[in-house]
Amino acid sequence: MAPTSPSRGDKLPSDRPGKIFLSYRRQETAWPARQLYEVLVGRFGAESVFKDVDDIEPGDDFVEKITEAVAACDVLLALIGNQWLTMTDERGGRRLDNPEDFVRLEITAALSRGVRVVPILVDGAKLPAADQLPAELVPLTRRQAVEINPVGFNTDRLLATLAATFAAPRPAPTATGQPAADPPLPPPEQPWAATPPAWSRTPTDQPAAVPEQQPAADTDPPAPVAAVPEVVAPDATASRPPSSPETPDLPATSRRRTAAGQPVAPAPPAPPSPRRSRRQLVLVAAVLAVVALVGAVLVLRPWVGRPVAEGRSSASASASATAPTPSAPSSGAGVGPVPVIVAHRGGLEVHQFETQQAMEAAAAAGFSVETDVRYTADDVAVLVHDEKATKGLDCGGRSITVSTTTWAQLSKYCRSKPTAKDPAQYRVPKLDDTLEGIAAASDQAMVFLEVKTRQTASQREAFLEAPARFGLRDRTVITSFNRGWLEAIAKADPTTRRMLFVSGKRIAATELDGDEFWAVGVEQRLASREYIEELKAAGIRVMIWVLNDAKQWTGFVKLDPDLVMTAYPAKFRDWLENR
Repeated sequence: MAPTSPSRGDKLPSDRPGKIFLSYRRQETAWPARQLYEVLVGRFGAESVFKDVDDIEPGDDFVEKITEAVAACDVLLALIGNQWLTMTDERGGRRLDNPEDFVRLEITAALSRGVRVVPILVDGAKLPAADQLPAELVPLTRRQAVEINPVGFNTDRLLATLAATFAAPRPAPTATGQPAADPPLPPPEQPWAATPPAWSRTPTDQPAAVPEQQPAADTDPPAPVAAVPEVVAPDATASRPPSSPETPDLPATSRRRTAAGQPVAPAPPAPPSPRRSRRQLVLVAAVLAVVALVGAVLVLRPWVGRPVAEGRSSASASASATAPTPSAPSSGAGVGPVPVIVAHRGGLEVHQFETQQAMEAAAAAGFSVETDVRYTADDVAVLVHDEKATKGLDCGGRSITVSTTTWAQLSKYCRSKPTAKDPAQYRVPKLDDTLEGIAAASDQAMVFLEVKTRQTASQREAFLEAPARFGLRDRTVITSFNRGWLEAIAKADPTTRRMLFVSGKRIAATELDGDEFWAVGVEQRLASREYIEELKAAGIRVMIWVLNDAKQWTGFVKLDPDLVMTAYPAKFRDWLENR
């Protein structure tokens, strides 16, 4: 029997829930801060974690809210990247030398109160030396640090420490008023531990079992994903594996106590059984395969540096340079045999459609990303394909529609469905969080945002401002099947790139005169050489969607589209390289 685990909403059984404050700089460590936030919320609950992007409401005093949160926290996690020590302000001065610098204020307040401060070293960063810091930050150098990176996002030791900290009484200051020394962090878990289970529910909330791979319905069914070897979960007492950004669901830490009220140290894990050893070999082989693939991609970079034919659209260069402006549309023929690859809803090769993990991974691998934007009842822009959320999401058997559900409810009840390669289930992504993640993952990938519902004026204004906040304005294309909605986008901002999806019936190029679309997305059933040439002759780029297998790629790539949207971008790229 598989071990049980806490659901994402489970909290520590304590009269005083622990409070965690994330201290970080958006310009440097926004991506790991967001991933760490997901892990902490999954373990301790959203009310126990403070992260400014998620927890400060419009109009709140930023400094006041930060100060209140630090004053109430039990633990402050200080994310330190390679530029944390040397980052400068607009005047060229080092930020840490400014007494009013937010990060300096946050850490100083925590240290002065005896709050446990844990340095989180990101991407190989080193803990600064005492002589490199202002005097009030010097105690930070004596705190034991935890290292995390995008490949080995190991938070097990950190989570165990946090659980023990919340279970124990608050540390009292020493006679000098300084906090007592931190106890050592627990040792890392063993590598043969069971994979954390997917999001769990109470028996009354548990829906019917879903297949390992069950994407939301779409125009073209995706090609099957190769199954991975079955992993047999050990018993419930087995230790757990290092966590990762893609697996935020973590098991509960033991909270048994001695007669004196102190936490009982966890028993050392049993040596691996033959079944665990086989699982180790499978995991090692999988990791080596991924490392080899990533290495090959980084060396070859087949998506960069493709020649653009003379006089043709520069759309194919968007993955390696600034996207072409609307004022310079395609002059005709297209980009030759190598179209821009657009990951449909982030792709489905590892993670589920329309998860933030899928979209960030696609951008990091060099692909452009397409996704859908809807609004919750409280006007939060979320990335969900269907108005009826349960069509593509696991909402525990509940009937939920996006526009009549608040963000808090949608986030509480709905998760992505597992895939054969990723059993984890993730919460519905917000537009802002995902744009931030894509910007951090790639400085080249384009973003195609489909408007799935009528927008109010305020929604449209915020929607158009979002890409600019993360440096993505010149790489964003607004798309829709509804010409009226795209016309409203053009009126609000004539410089915004727009793409019309054509489905069911062809729209002649002459009917598009005056719309100044950056591109037209043509459903594969309508695509023909004559139609694509007609559109290109009118100066319009052409995307064909959705092409998911070698037969489709063979038939349609020869039509010379500028862009191809697919649920399998890596497979498509391999096919292009090897044809």
